[in-house]
Amino acid sequence: MLVAALALPGSVHAASAVFYDADTGAYGYSMNKRTVSAAVQQALGHCVLRSPNCASQASTTAPGFSAVYSGTHAVGFALSEKDDVAAQRKAEAMCRRQAKDCALALLWRENAPVSPAAPAEAAVQQQRAAAAAFAAANAAAEAASTK
Repeated sequence: MLVAALALPGSVHAASAVFYDADTGAYGYSMNKRTVSAAVQQALGHCVLRSPNCASQASTTAPGFSAVYSGTHAVGFALSEKDDVAAQRKAEAMCRRQAKDCALALLWRENAPVSPAAPAEAAVQQQRAAAAAFAAANAAAEAASTK
């Protein structure tokens, strides 16, 4: 399975995390969460569905590309690398230290999460601009009719 979220990064950094069982290769991940805590909780939640021994983890709030490779009883990952190729190389190398059948499972770019208020704020700004334009048009029409 390949998931790619490669949109442009925002000004606020997102948090991503990976939890894994080093013995079985079971893993859980999260990407582009608002906080490290939220990222870690989600990654752990996904991992424990596959293994009760998800004791190893990594997380980041740095911008960049991340990847996860998986194989038979193996997992490899890279977080916040400078580009997608670097993330894939690092994750694959980590996985191949444990197995030979490693394949790309996930690739993403850390992006700041969009605030739920952002669309609402944009709508308010549009309404204000439309109201101002309407008022200006009415004022111009009224001024033209009184001449």
